[in-house]
Amino acid sequence: MVADVSLEKGLAKLAWRATAARIVIYLTMAAAAAQIFAAIFGLMNEATVTEASPIAIAVGTRTIVFLLSAIFVGMWIYRAHANLRLVAIEGLIFTPGWSVGWFFVPVASLFKPFQAMRELWTKTSSHEIGDAATSPLVLKLWWGAFLIGTLLDNLTSQIDFRPRDASEITALMVTYVISGIAIAISAWFLLKIIDRVTAAQHNQLRVGDIFG
Repeated sequence: MVADVSLEKGLAKLAWRATAARIVIYLTMAAAAAQIFAAIFGLMNEATVTEASPIAIAVGTRTIVFLLSAIFVGMWIYRAHANLRLVAIEGLIFTPGWSVGWFFVPVASLFKPFQAMRELWTKTSSHEIGDAATSPLVLKLWWGAFLIGTLLDNLTSQIDFRPRDASEITALMVTYVISGIAIAISAWFLLKIIDRVTAAQHNQLRVGDIFG
């Protein structure tokens, strides 16, 4: 159920939520970079993985920042979808709540969040940011990198600190490098999406120039 607020208030909320989302996304990118460098350091020095090792600290920090970013990005997604309903856009499939909720549903989380973001992008304004019949490249790059990064994160989520041989350490560090790069790329394109959708809603929803 979308709260009964005015469009002006909805757009104001979207603006500050976009600002908060940008901050935590930049922090996520910085944490991903730290993970990449820590993993490369581990590769160069054949480092072991302990609770105090640079890679363990970097991965832990990035995980915390990533969870924090999920909160603020989720708040932005909810508000952006809610704004579409304030101006009675036709043909909407995703509610504000489920546009966020699908991220947490097994299997469906592999494609439903992308579909919800595509609907947000295309329904905001076909004039401002693209044809409603297509999936813009920026959305595909964001989601593809996100899936790669989260999949690799899941593979390495259970860090144990047992002794490893050189080949195991190499495989683990390479995985951390790739996952860090994927998350950083995904975060970069998410910034672009947030900027474009936020600007489009301010430019188009206010004057009712919407084509569903």
